[in-house]
Amino acid sequence: VAHSLSGWVTRHRQPLLIDDQVIASPWFAELRQYLLASELTTALSVPIMAGERVLGVLNAAKATPHAAFTIADQELLQLLAGQAAVALGNARLYDKVSRSEARYRALLRHANDAVLLLDSTGTMVLDANLALGRLSGYSNEQLLQLDPNQLLPALSQLLATAVNGRHEQSEIETILCTASGHETAVAVSVSVVPDGDQHLFLVIARDISERQRMARELAQAEKLAAIGRLSASMAHEINNPLQALSNTIRLLRNPDLPSERRDLYLSKAALELDGLIHRVQRILDLSRPNLDGRRPVDLNQVINDVIANFRSTLTARNIHYVGDFTSSLPWVTAVIGHLKQVCQTLVQNAIEAMPHGGTLHIRTYLRPPDGEPDRALFWRAGGGSHQPLPDPAVVLEISDTGIGIAQEDVPKIFEPFYSTRFDGLGLGLPLCYSIVDFHGGELWVRSQPDQGTTFRVILPTAQ
Repeated sequence: VAHSLSGWVTRHRQPLLIDDQVIASPWFAELRQYLLASELTTALSVPIMAGERVLGVLNAAKATPHAAFTIADQELLQLLAGQAAVALGNARLYDKVSRSEARYRALLRHANDAVLLLDSTGTMVLDANLALGRLSGYSNEQLLQLDPNQLLPALSQLLATAVNGRHEQSEIETILCTASGHETAVAVSVSVVPDGDQHLFLVIARDISERQRMARELAQAEKLAAIGRLSASMAHEINNPLQALSNTIRLLRNPDLPSERRDLYLSKAALELDGLIHRVQRILDLSRPNLDGRRPVDLNQVINDVIANFRSTLTARNIHYVGDFTSSLPWVTAVIGHLKQVCQTLVQNAIEAMPHGGTLHIRTYLRPPDGEPDRALFWRAGGGSHQPLPDPAVVLEISDTGIGIAQEDVPKIFEPFYSTRFDGLGLGLPLCYSIVDFHGGELWVRSQPDQGTTFRVILPTAQ
């Protein structure tokens, strides 16, 4: 090609018309070496251009004497070259798209997660990959003929959620019905894929049956470990007053015991019994708080009532109190006594964490639609992954500038009988968590040693 008329046209990127005038010109000697045949008396070559790129050359030649090409012939050939450039560009683009589609189809087909492509109505399977066949037990031909709702009973709800643009949950745990009639736990996500003036649904399902089995085994192991710790702590908490009662009864059996001493021992025994009853009642409250008497409650008023009882203590401890309440805060449904108990415990803990004074900051507000921006800095009582409360929800934050809690100890503070105080029972925070949880709420904590602690209570609003 380099030593031809096409090569010359390609290098110069311009048409070439050879006629009698060109042959008679002095520079025709340069072109003669490119002629395909010496008997040619006229020739016409036009580059096929795509922008600045030469895709090819259109050549025309005549061997008939006195039959030279004209400018009109050149314009016609240039028009044909333009159409050829469009055709070649489309062909290359089609080939590129075809190869790209084949590549992505191969990736989709061999993906580890099960993939299902549905039409715009969500009732027809357009494509399914190998992983879905392995997971469901259906062949590819069977999947293409299958009603997708038979495969995923919750599919209609998932598609409606995707169409409405509600993406609070990236994945939803549901079940997939296999060809053998078994149900497999899967995590499903649905995406709306544009397709011209319509849309398709891309459904991705991940088998989570093994993950759920491991989670159940872990939860059972943690439950047994917690029961063991609770039993040991309860034995310790109950054994001490029982031992004191046993010693007192042994002393009371002395017939020569003076009446004054007898009355003293009886008073001590009654005191130990009251303490034992109190401990047992706290343990019962921890396991099942009494929710009788729930009604709409003004959280701001509850906080004000609690703080009123601590005014003198705050002054004596040199603690500055800051209240930041949202005036139009929605009410919550709660047992007011339980809610006061939570607030009293958290305020009392904050005061005790500031033995040398500090600042107690309490605020209430309506949770933002996107949740708290600093949620990742908090640890949730109860641990694990939980779905957030639906909106609207109110938030109570109680912060102090006290001694703080070591990071490794934060998960322990909600365990029964765990206390950093010598005289503490270790039931206050576990009871707070139990009350908040039974009210359908969440309890979070953030703390750093020597930087203070923040407890965050989130409660659903009254309906």
